[in-house]
Amino acid sequence: MDGDVKMNKKIALKTAIWSFGIAWAVLGCILIANQFGYLKYGTPFAMALAVIGASAPAIAAYVALVKGKVMPAKQFFKTVFAVKQPVLMYILTIVFAIVYFGTAILTGLADYSDTPIYLWLLDIPLMILVGGLEEVGWRFVLNPALEKKLPFAAASLIVGIVWTVWHLPIFFIEGAPQYYWNFGIFFIGTIGLSFAYAAIYRLSKSVWLCVLIHAINNSLPMSYNVDRFDTAVIPVTITAVVLIIVSTIAVFAYNKKLKRTVV
Repeated sequence: MDGDVKMNKKIALKTAIWSFGIAWAVLGCILIANQFGYLKYGTPFAMALAVIGASAPAIAAYVALVKGKVMPAKQFFKTVFAVKQPVLMYILTIVFAIVYFGTAILTGLADYSDTPIYLWLLDIPLMILVGGLEEVGWRFVLNPALEKKLPFAAASLIVGIVWTVWHLPIFFIEGAPQYYWNFGIFFIGTIGLSFAYAAIYRLSKSVWLCVLIHAINNSLPMSYNVDRFDTAVIPVTITAVVLIIVSTIAVFAYNKKLKRTVV
C-alpha cells in the first residue's frame, strides 16, 4: 500500500532538490541550444529530453526511496503502477476531472471541439510520461511529508507553489505550449490542481490515481478548445477556487468520518 511508506523531511527535501536539478538541467540544455539553432522544441531529441525533464519528480523519488533504501525497486514500481484500486476511488478520480473541466466549460475557459474523443483516450498513455509521473514526487512524497507537520490546505498550497516554480524553464522555450501562456495565470490554475490531486491521494492513498488524473487533465484539451493561459484570469481563478473548495470539503468529510471510525 502507498500509505505504508513513511515520508519524512529528508526524503522530501532530497526528492525536491533532485526534481529541480534534473528538470532544470535538461530544460536548460534545450534553452541554451535553442539560442544557437539546435534542439528546437518538437524535434525528436528535444522531446526525448523534455520527457526526461517531465519525469524528473519520479526519477527523484526513485533515487530518494530506492537508492536511499527506504523501499525496494519492485515495491516502488508496484506502488506507482498499482492500477488495481477500488471502483469507488476511480469514480472519485473521474468526478474530480469532471469538476475541473465542467467548471472550465461553464466559465468559458473551454468549449467542446469536434476533435474525436478517441484521440484523447489514445493520448492518455503518452501523458502519463509527459506529466502524470510528476505525481510520484509531488503527491506521493512531498505532500505526505508536509502533512505530517501542516494542515492539508497549507501542505497543498506549498506543494502547489513548488510545483509551479518547477515548471518555470519551459515558459522560456519557444515552441512549447507554456511559452505562450501567462505564468501568473498558470500559477493560479496549478494551485487549484494541487489541492485536487492532494485530495485524491489523501482519500485513496493511491499515487497511481494521481498519475491517472494528471494524464487525463493533460489529455482532455485535445478534445477541447482551451483558451491559452494568457488572458483568461477570471475563468482560471474561478476554476481553481472551485477545485480548492471541493477538495477541502472532501478531505474534511474524510477526516471526520475517520475520527468517528476510530472512536
